[in-house]
Amino acid sequence: SVESLYGAEVGTLVVRKTKSLSSQIKKPGGRYVIKHDFDLNGGELRVPDACTLVFKGGRITNGIVTGQNTVVEAAKKTIFIDVHIKGCFMNDKVYSQWFDLKEGDHDNRPTFDAMMAMADNGSYCDVFIQKGNYFTSVGTHAKGISIPSRTYVHNAACIMALPTDLAKYDIISMSNVSEATFDGGRIIGDVGRHKGDT
Repeated sequence: SVESLYGAEVGTLVVRKTKSLSSQIKKPGGRYVIKHDFDLNGGELRVPDACTLVFKGGRITNGIVTGQNTVVEAAKKTIFIDVHIKGCFMNDKVYSQWFDLKEGDHDNRPTFDAMMAMADNGSYCDVFIQKGNYFTSVGTHAKGISIPSRTYVHNAACIMALPTDLAKYDIISMSNVSEATFDGGRIIGDVGRHKGDT
């Protein structure tokens, strides 16, 4: 079994596989090491204030993770699958490899939204989107993938619109933001697959 490790100054806890994350991630300012996969079963993990989630091989799936000045430390590999991000995360870098982007006709919109939510912290943040071909659903009136203020998106991907019947739509939105940049990659609409007449 995984032993709990408490550091006198940093308050490090290696979370146990046999208990839920919510029952273990409880104290503000702690470092919580995640070595196993945890299914939230559609529930929410509310991280206490100023905690660090350190991923060492584990992942969080199927639910909501709400941060409160939370920092994520992880290698460039998947740590969130079917997870919605809410609240405030204080990372200065966010990597798409942390999220479960899928190629093919899969709608990656929730995944892109989770990335941007993690970057939306009021401080400057770099978001790195890996190479690949990723589809996303679209919307009207600035309802595309919303880039937050003070965010620089380094895009190496081709982001494509899923077929729609909308006469006008947004794939990427920068509405009422400042100091935001979307750089690189390709953005392609639903050309050749459009469902409408206009």
